[in-house]
This record gives sequence, structure tokens and C-alpha cells, in this order.
Amino acid sequence: QGQDAVTATLEQIDIVYAMLRKWPETFELALTADDVERIFKAEKIGSLIGMEGGHSIDNSLGALRMFYRLGARYMTLTHSLNTPWADAATDKPAHNGLTAFGEEVVREMNWLGMLVDLSHVSPDTMADAIRVSQAPIIFSHSSARAVADVPRNVPDEILRMMPNNGGVVMVTFVPQFLSTKVIEHGRLRTAEQSRLREQHKGDEAAVTTALTAWDEANPTPRATIADTADHIDHVRKVAGIDHIGIGGDYDGITTVPEGLEDVSTYPALTAELLRRGYSDDDVKKILGLNVLRVMRQAEKVSQKLRAARGPSTMLFEKHGRRRQAIGTVFRIVALGDSTTAGTPGWRSPIEAPPHGEGDVTSQYAYWLMQARPEWDVLNRGVNRETSAQIRARFDRDVLPASPQAVVILAGVNDIYAGQPAGDVIGQLREMYDRARAHGIRVVAGSIVPYNTATPDQNAGMREVNDWIRSAAAADPNTDFVDTRAAVAAADNPDMLFASPDELHPSVEGYKRMADALLPVLARVEGRGKR
Repeated sequence: QGQDAVTATLEQIDIVYAMLRKWPETFELALTADDVERIFKAEKIGSLIGMEGGHSIDNSLGALRMFYRLGARYMTLTHSLNTPWADAATDKPAHNGLTAFGEEVVREMNWLGMLVDLSHVSPDTMADAIRVSQAPIIFSHSSARAVADVPRNVPDEILRMMPNNGGVVMVTFVPQFLSTKVIEHGRLRTAEQSRLREQHKGDEAAVTTALTAWDEANPTPRATIADTADHIDHVRKVAGIDHIGIGGDYDGITTVPEGLEDVSTYPALTAELLRRGYSDDDVKKILGLNVLRVMRQAEKVSQKLRAARGPSTMLFEKHGRRRQAIGTVFRIVALGDSTTAGTPGWRSPIEAPPHGEGDVTSQYAYWLMQARPEWDVLNRGVNRETSAQIRARFDRDVLPASPQAVVILAGVNDIYAGQPAGDVIGQLREMYDRARAHGIRVVAGSIVPYNTATPDQNAGMREVNDWIRSAAAADPNTDFVDTRAAVAAADNPDMLFASPDELHPSVEGYKRMADALLPVLARVEGRGKR
């Protein structure tokens, strides 16, 4: 950790450049997906610089940006130990995932075009990073936890997030992450080592001698090509063929699966996959095309984010508090369900992978940032959530960001499911009170219509919206915005004026929502500056 990690990383990057100078006929630095393809066609090795552990930036977004300028194009958020802002898979949890600064690291990596690598991180950190990231993520060297239950592998609940995020799990060749036989042997060896240390207290030489004898009597089993293919099979089953890659980790291990001794043996793995029924196109995706797609999507996300805003000015302080280096950025959390998250899907990334369905224009948060690029708008919408579910994550998704304002749009899924309007009102009241207690201004939006609503459902929405309007009028900490009116048809207030699916606003509708919110949020910003 600390400055020593920064220095060590700089020295390693310097070695990369030395190798490029010494063997230009063999290696060439790759900074983009196009570079990789061009270098490959020139029959050279494309050299990508990555940083294995967020400790390398010493809690500095400035250092992160400088590493990008030096050529780093991906970074694992942790290595074996926690950073001050992210939990590792093999350390005791300290943050329950990412801190607010950790989320900012992910956002800044998106802005730069640097891939967010989630190998080595805890499941909570995985989920947080996927939630925050607007670009596809990678696992550069991890396998499937359902096949080999070790902390470094990826749980199924995370694999199921890959289609929405577009990321790639690059199955590693580390035997201890592949083979249950190797894992069990390691557990037995650890137990034997503990027994020997208890038996020979203080005599490490005796422990070493006895453990060597145990090793000779109990040789480590070998992982196999079939073990590796089993993990690929599982990732395909849960996440899909578009979300698999290869991450051998040859530079980080001393033993390898039998038959996969080095990169020259990749054809043996290819043959095993073909034998299992994978097509030529499937194998091409696994061997590199999926990762190239992720790189290109990250580059597109970066272009759009750079057009919308400059680099982050957040600085890290002890215990995860933040301050702004230049002035004070006006930060807004957009909290809600799919009306906030955007359509389609759990959230709407800038280019929803793998085939580009939907885009960030189906978020009112995007149009707020287009109008006011100096604002920091954090989208905390989650598809299909009720007001109770949104209230349950208020402390997690709003408070750590320390926003000046929170836009709350909630209740439509309750009404759709037949829940009483009073239940929604109770949850909204709790959220408004929670925001007030923490000095966060509430911008309360009315529930927007959907075209398939019954008369009873429309009546329920009107009851909730009337309460929201009156609550805002009575509370000096709350502003009301009639988001329903912004997207309603001119001749029928209970219908959307345009909708791609009868349930959500159109892109033009999201623009209108942002237009309705803009003057209110500008007034909130103005109050903060006085």
C-alpha cells in the first residue's frame, strides 16, 4: 500500500517500455482494441499494461489518470488485501464492498476508458462495481465458484449480471481455482501444517522437514484441460457465450493444468471445446473477440463521458470522507425503479451489451448531465423495485455519496402489484425524513403513468401523487416536480404521450422529465452556494 506501491508500479511499467525498446520486432504496446487487431495482423504480440491491485494508485485519482497516460488500460480494484476503499476476496470485509471513493474510482476508470477488473475482489465489491460501472467489466483471471468453491472465483449471482453489464469472465488456469481435487489436497496440507506446528512448537525446521515428507507421500494432483473446460461450460450456461474469455495467469503461478503448460498448448483447449460442441464462432469469442468487444465498448463509454464532463476532482480522506479539490461539485442521486434506471434492463449502460439494445438516453439522469455537465448525477435506479425495496437501500445508495439533492421517484411497481397507496406513502415519508436528517434536499417526483393501468391503479397513483404534492408544500426541505405531467399525453393525463413498451417513457419523455427537474435542481444548487 501507499507510495511504495506507486513507485513499484511505475518501475514495472518502465520495464515494459524497456522490453518494447529491446524487442520491437516481437512486442508492441497496445492501447486500444484496434491496436490489438493491427498488431496481431503484423504477427507481433500486443502488449497491454494492467495494474493488479488498486493499492497501486495510493488513493489518488490523479495517480490513476497518470497511469492511464503511461498506457495502463485495466486495473484490478484490489489484490489479495483490501484497499482503503474496496474489499478483497481473500481479506476480512472492511467496507461491505466499495466505499463512496471506491465508486468514484470505478466512475473515473469509465471516464478514462480503463477496464474495471474484478478478479481478486469480494462478491460485494463485484456487485457494487457492476452497479456503478457504465462500461462492461472484466474478470481477468477468475473461474466459476459453483464448480470450484474458493473465494477467488465468481459466484453465480454475479455471473447472472454479465448479460446486462456486457462483461467477460476470463477463466484462469490456476489449479487451485479449477480442480476440486487440488483444492481438497490444499486443505489437507494446511491442516497437516497446523498439526505439525502444534506438535513442534517453535521448531520451524522440524515442521519443514516433516511437511516435506508429507508432500512426498501425498503429491499434489494435477488439474486438467477438462477441468478448465468445465468452468467455461458453467460460465456459458449461466452468463452466456458472449461473456467468456481466457485468463491463463501464467505469470502468476508455479503449477499449471496438465496439457496447458504454456500458450502454445491453447490448441488443446480449443480441441476440447470443439469436442464439447462449441462452434468455431464460439471459440473465437472465447479466445479474444469477447474481450475486444469489451475494450471497444469501454472506449465508446469514455468518449461519451469525456464529452459530458471533465475528470473527477474528488480526493480521498481518512475513513472514506470526500472533499472536492476545485470548488464544490453539485451532486445529485437519482433514486427509484426502472423509470429512473432506464430501459431496457436492470440499468441502462451507455451501450447496453452485447448487441447495443437501448442506451443511456433512456435515463433522465443522462439528460440532466447533458444540460449541466458540471453536475455529478448518480443513477441509483433498479428495475422492478417497490418503494419498500428502494427505502431498504436508501442508506447504502444515497448517504455514502453525500449528495446535495436526491430525486425520488417510487411507487409505480407497488400500484401495479395492487398495493395500497397508503403503503407507498409510508415508504416515501420515511425516505424524505431520512434525507432531511442528513441535510439532503428532496426533489419529489410524481409517479409517471403507464398505458396499461386500470382505473383503480390510476386512482392509486393519483392518491400518492396528491400526497407527494401536499407533503412538499408543507416541508421546506422538499420540492415537488410533476414528472407525471411531463410525460403524459396532451389529451389523457393517464397515458404516456409516447412509449417504447407501454410502461416507460420514450427518449423524448426522459428529456421532458429532465427539463422539468432542471429548474428545481438549479435552485437547490443556488441555495447551496449562498
